[in-house]
Amino acid sequence: MTTDDPEMQNVLFHINNGWPEKKKTKIAAQPYWHCKEELYSTKERIICRGQRLVVPVKYRKEILKLLHLSHKGVVSSKIKAKEYFYWPNINRDVEEYVSKYKICQKYQRENQKEILINPEIPGRPWQKVACDFFCLKGKEHLLMIDYLSKYVELKPLNSTTAQSVITVMKSIYATHGIPEDLVSDGGPPFNSNLMTNFFREWGIKHHVTPPHFPRANGQIERAVQTVKNSLTKAADEGKDLYVVLLDYRIQPAKDMQSPAELLMGRKLRTFLPSHPDQLKPTFDVERAREALRKRQIIQNKYANKHATVLPVLHQNAKVWFKHKMKKPWKQGTIIQVGPQPRSYIIKGEDGGVFRRNRFHIRQDYTEDDNPCWSRTVEDLYNSDATEISRIPNSSADSQVNASPKANKSKINQQLEVPIENCSEQSNPVVRKSSRNIVKPVRYRDN
Repeated sequence: MTTDDPEMQNVLFHINNGWPEKKKTKIAAQPYWHCKEELYSTKERIICRGQRLVVPVKYRKEILKLLHLSHKGVVSSKIKAKEYFYWPNINRDVEEYVSKYKICQKYQRENQKEILINPEIPGRPWQKVACDFFCLKGKEHLLMIDYLSKYVELKPLNSTTAQSVITVMKSIYATHGIPEDLVSDGGPPFNSNLMTNFFREWGIKHHVTPPHFPRANGQIERAVQTVKNSLTKAADEGKDLYVVLLDYRIQPAKDMQSPAELLMGRKLRTFLPSHPDQLKPTFDVERAREALRKRQIIQNKYANKHATVLPVLHQNAKVWFKHKMKKPWKQGTIIQVGPQPRSYIIKGEDGGVFRRNRFHIRQDYTEDDNPCWSRTVEDLYNSDATEISRIPNSSADSQVNASPKANKSKINQQLEVPIENCSEQSNPVVRKSSRNIVKPVRYRDN
């Protein structure tokens, strides 16, 4: 195990013949200089550091496989490695091996959620709307909501074909006008040619949210949940569904007027007794927009508390992505970025093309040749993280090789304290830290 490895032969030479200064140590053995006092060899010529085996380069790949046999994470693998083995930069090699292991990449947990992107607040009601379908008691409905006023339109559908949905949309637009922008999930029938032609003829810009990522269209998703819950409860009680919808439209927020008042500029007459003057038109768009901005600030404060900013990915980048939710990750290549924020077009290994939000994409760290078991001795020696005791610059090297008298002189000059004053202190006071340091359990010596 040791005799056929040049690096181990050099270490064994210094174990048997003594360790000189680091600069005079054989290059292959220099990464072991900091722990030279702990190194020894057995009668089988196996080098150990304490009770840990020192592993030659050619066997490290197999050792890493054994350490990761149960597919534990980086921390667990490091703890196991610390118990049994040693070689320079073993922690870094374990981390690289585990993070680049293909099977672990495939079954990796989901990304941390990202901070919110606040949609631009429209300048007027019914300028931007979002729509989606939901089923209530076996009947499909089209729900459309205004981004500014939060006004909801709910229409039953005979079918979800493009022609049927277009007819219902026309009836809504005949009442409130044609919006400039419409947001949907891009599923059927919004991806049909008939729907595309309809949007073009009516001058509507269609924006598509990434699949399987409802947070990108949170405006409509929240409305669907609220309206559906209210209508489901009303249906169970035998109430008129349109009365419930009317009540939703007239409900003011704490800092905003009701959706109906924001859209129409007036309060609606309902079953609630009201003063006639309350039904007179009054509307302030800027006040509503300012209230929405304040809402966004409050929402960001809580939503971004445990969120992060994922790195931006670029075209041709190798990635892992979610092909289906609750399924393992798949490998692919980014072929287009955008056009929506955090949206990417990915080509999978099977040739399929998918559009995904950044939340459902991870960088691919898998490599054919893992450098952690193929490094040369020079790579280890030249690495920034080779040793915690490595001397950082040439000036420090010169201090090591200088005579003791010269070293004392340089140290005194740096500290600006005469060496005579230091020698007079026969009983130096050793200060004990008052801070009680408790190591985590995994770092304690058993």
